[in-house]
Amino acid sequence: MSDDNNFPRVWSKLKELDERLIRCEQRLDMLVDSPKTTPARTTNKITIRDLKEGDEQLTLTATIANITPIRTGMRKDGSGDWTNITLFVGDHTGQIPLQLWDDDVEKYKHLRVDDEIIVTGAYIKTYQNKRQMRISKNGGIEPKEQHIL
Repeated sequence: MSDDNNFPRVWSKLKELDERLIRCEQRLDMLVDSPKTTPARTTNKITIRDLKEGDEQLTLTATIANITPIRTGMRKDGSGDWTNITLFVGDHTGQIPLQLWDDDVEKYKHLRVDDEIIVTGAYIKTYQNKRQMRISKNGGIEPKEQHIL
């Protein structure tokens, strides 16, 4: 096997590692710049375009571009009903659906299109080959103007 045949695979791996290094540097910058007296200080260093499956404990600023109607249904295991709403949130680099489930639907029903928000404790999943953002149990959403920097 010649070295020329390995080049595309090696180059692809180098690009992937470079992207991961950039995301790590962005997270480190946020931690270093963050005062210890406030929760995660947010900057727009993390952009929607940068989000990848497996990213977690994210804090980012976004604008709500669209909100779907509330959907309800029965859980597959029969353990009760579910409630879901999707907020399409974005910045200058793109949009991503932010899935809210059950109690979070009621908790954040006051949010409106064009609201600027701070999302904390977010993580990225892939569902049906599409990225989506979810909020961890320790995470949340708050209006940008109420966030203490």
